[in-house]
Amino acid sequence: MQTINAPSLEEAIIKASSVLGCSVVDLEYEVIQAPSKGFLGLGKKEAILRVQRKPQAPINPQPTPAPSKRKPMACSLKPPHHSHKPQPPSKAHSRSPKPTTHKQVSPNPSRAREFV
Repeated sequence: MQTINAPSLEEAIIKASSVLGCSVVDLEYEVIQAPSKGFLGLGKKEAILRVQRKPQAPINPQPTPAPSKRKPMACSLKPPHHSHKPQPPSKAHSRSPKPTTHKQVSPNPSRAREFV
């Protein structure tokens, strides 16, 4: 494990990845001291991390499953047969609604003559 100091956690993690020569994702770290700005620059603390590379899992290739000895099922590519025919739309639904006329109404009754 190595100890890394930097002004912020982000900078410490980036610095650790460059020192260890790996990606940020491949790091394990423990925050020893969180950074603080202090008061008027007094009491300022840097971030201190203890870092190491993540242990890599052993690479074991997974065995491929044995091919199935079953025969594939026969499938039909024909569309299903339907016994009913589509019906034309009824006349009750084909009517269009009656057009509506709208009058403009003035909010002020004394000005109603201007809109008529």
